[in-house]
Amino acid sequence: MLRLAWGGKGIASHLDGRLLLLTSPLALFPGEIVEAEVVWKKKHGEGLVTRWLSPSDKRVASQCEFGKVCGGCDLWESGSHGTELKKLMVQDLLHRQLNRQDFKWMPAPIQAKRHRIQLHWDGAMLGFFERKSHRIIEIRDCPTAHPSLSGAIDCLRDSLVRQKVPCHPQRWELGTGTPSVSVIATMESGIHYLLKDGQFLEGDYTLTEKLGGLTLNHRAGSFFQACPEWAFESFSSILLDWSLSGERLFDLYGGVGLFSALLRANFKSFYLIESAEESVTYAKRNFDQLEINGVCVQGDVGKIELTELCSSRDTILLDPPRSGCSVGLLEKINSSEALTVVMIGCDGATWARDIKRLTNYKIESLAAIDLFPNTHHVECLALLKRI
Repeated sequence: MLRLAWGGKGIASHLDGRLLLLTSPLALFPGEIVEAEVVWKKKHGEGLVTRWLSPSDKRVASQCEFGKVCGGCDLWESGSHGTELKKLMVQDLLHRQLNRQDFKWMPAPIQAKRHRIQLHWDGAMLGFFERKSHRIIEIRDCPTAHPSLSGAIDCLRDSLVRQKVPCHPQRWELGTGTPSVSVIATMESGIHYLLKDGQFLEGDYTLTEKLGGLTLNHRAGSFFQACPEWAFESFSSILLDWSLSGERLFDLYGGVGLFSALLRANFKSFYLIESAEESVTYAKRNFDQLEINGVCVQGDVGKIELTELCSSRDTILLDPPRSGCSVGLLEKINSSEALTVVMIGCDGATWARDIKRLTNYKIESLAAIDLFPNTHHVECLALLKRI
């Protein structure tokens, strides 16, 4: 193994010197010697690691008995070194895509646990999908989930088996707030069930997040940060360190208003736009509760007329889905008068692609957060200034 590339893949050298791009069911460390099933392409080989011939002395036993097969995590056996491996992936991405090496890295604390997990029920078994498969691995607990969610898995299974909740095959999401005072199970159809006395009963669907002195509410089953406390702490550290301020913040793909709430003291007004109607409903409530001077609009972010709305005293903050931003939206940002742009992305490749398309802006600062422990996923942030 030579190094780690973006996405958790290993760059390795074959005995004959040819390069290999390897995937693995577990973490890969530079310097390891492995055996893999390889398919050779014209200029390189691609393969799956099947055996470790000379494992790293940093490798530790997995805390999850399903670590080699479960599709939820892909960095088991890395232990406390997992965040170091992810930092190497970010370094590779920034060097190759943006020709940069300087960035602020925020490793996940050991207490960062997921407040949302998705389970699959096939009529007999409840669990996670096997990696690259729709076969279900039946589980009783999950070491990466908040203890209240991990403990609720058997309760949901019991409710399904006893037909206390709809028991046809489907996906379920378990969610909890901050602090974890309730657990809500959400069906694919959006119906919610509240855990009470060991059973799930049809009931409340609002989760509350108390973060750093502010309170945000959102609908269970809708998008919110997977590790809320750590997300709030790390985003606060970066965004406040960048001294963002001005006349108005355009919070694009704004969800229920996390970033507007975090920066509520730094701007005179806010303009949040989000495509999900239910998220906008909660954003409006959160704005009212926190006395944020702004408007929350439900609509297509790509259709916002930034050229007409933005002034040189405004900041645009974007947190798009994994697919990134449309070319049309990026062209509007290039044509706007906004002095500052903050680009956030959960997929580093599309995030870097979109930054390169903002040709009227230059990178001033970069950061990356390990928001998704035990996976190769990383949240990337860029502070851009108009040229």
